[in-house]
Amino acid sequence: MAKDSAEPNTPAIPQPDWLFLNEAVELVVSLTGFDPAAVQTALGRALEEGRLQDRPAQMDHSTVPIAWHRWLKQDRVNWRTGEVYFPSRPGFRDLKIISPPSIRPQLPWLGVRALFGITKGAAPATTATTEPATEPAFMIIVATEPAAPATSEAPAPATTEAMEPAPSPLIAAVRIRLDNGDRPGDTVTWDKFCYDIRTDCDAFTDPKKEKFKRGFSDDTIQRAVQRESVKRQV
Repeated sequence: MAKDSAEPNTPAIPQPDWLFLNEAVELVVSLTGFDPAAVQTALGRALEEGRLQDRPAQMDHSTVPIAWHRWLKQDRVNWRTGEVYFPSRPGFRDLKIISPPSIRPQLPWLGVRALFGITKGAAPATTATTEPATEPAFMIIVATEPAAPATSEAPAPATTEAMEPAPSPLIAAVRIRLDNGDRPGDTVTWDKFCYDIRTDCDAFTDPKKEKFKRGFSDDTIQRAVQRESVKRQV
């Protein structure tokens, strides 16, 4: 005979390692019920502020926060497809138009969960909270399946994938421009490339952009390009 009532079968939280931008938005919305636009805003703000680091699918390093600030400000991020687009530009020698390929950054699921307060082992919160005017308070508790009976064996410690330390602003700017197709001495002059790197890193110290911070000389930038070029040939 069937029982009169049965315990609800609440699905467990998915456990992916990395998610594309559109996948992260869809999963957070499905687990929390938040408005997709609010989730996109929260993710973008966390990337701009460095509270969340991505892993671009075509690269082996995370994107510097200032780059995310520029991409979002220039509306280069397509949240529907999870891609970041780059504008076309004229070449240096043959004057052909260069169209850099788009990239699809990936976000760590553990970092996204921490950002929105998605946890396991408790019932959904029912007490309404007042959200601050500047940023939504993304705190939600999601219920999961009942815990298994206790055993004598100690639970395995949780493990997280170690993320590579964020590169310096100079190295990050060099990597981004190389990824976008810039080749100093070939597709762009060294003078313009060094000028663009200082502009990307906000390294100029005077309105005329003639003086710059220590560590952004032409020689330093050229050595950084040489080191990154060698890494890409390995």
